[in-house]
Amino acid sequence: MKSVLYPFNPQPLDDAALEKVIVQGRLEHLTPKERLLYYKTLCESLGLNPLTRPFEYITLSGRLTLYARRDATDQLRRLHQVSITIVSRERLDDIYVVTARATLPDGRCDEATGAVSIVGLQGEQLANAIMKCETKAKRRVTLSIVGLGILDESELDTVPQAQRVTIDDAAAEVVEPQLSSLPSNDTTVVETAEPPAELTFGDAYEEEIDKVMLDECNQMYEQLSDIRKAKFKLWLQKTYGKTELFELNILELAEVHETLLKTTRTTKETKS
Repeated sequence: MKSVLYPFNPQPLDDAALEKVIVQGRLEHLTPKERLLYYKTLCESLGLNPLTRPFEYITLSGRLTLYARRDATDQLRRLHQVSITIVSRERLDDIYVVTARATLPDGRCDEATGAVSIVGLQGEQLANAIMKCETKAKRRVTLSIVGLGILDESELDTVPQAQRVTIDDAAAEVVEPQLSSLPSNDTTVVETAEPPAELTFGDAYEEEIDKVMLDECNQMYEQLSDIRKAKFKLWLQKTYGKTELFELNILELAEVHETLLKTTRTTKETKS
């Protein structure tokens, strides 16, 4: 049974949008609403909590795509019960290499390496590079064993064409990389599929999820016994300093939603 941290039932993308994503691989050609729907559908299909933003946007060779953040690999390891073992650590000239092995409960294994340059590094800088190398190996093997062919954020520094795309929460828009960071070429003409302000994400996304979660939390709360309701109110006051669900912000509501899910699930199992 697939474990889902945040149950969502988004409407499917239409055929034209699916063609842009699956056949052409061009997220930048999607409308803001289609991109939002694609993001939520991807998270739902993998059992990831979209509120933690497990993926972020980058432009790679002129195409808008997604990369996995630490939240994605951490959640995937927990969902699939992935066990990670460091197989080897070695120095090859000026390169430090770590090999990690991932194992699933059914015994299936996979291996991946992480490599970083340690030229001229010493002391704390060398220690940080070694830790980064181990992290890179663990994240790469996690994505590999669950069959997710996507870049991890630890790999971005080694991909020259990759440009991080920043999501401005306050403005609810994606801020494109500065043109000054692109290679200089007098004959280059830079075109965008649509204005950067059209790449909206934050406000509409959070508003929609906030409403759905609040409704679900209220429904689960009403299923509790009077004693459990009283205990829940005390816990809410002690943890967040609030007594009503509608007073919570979106991140607090996500935590409460997961707590209520566990509580109602335990109650049902006890009754059965």
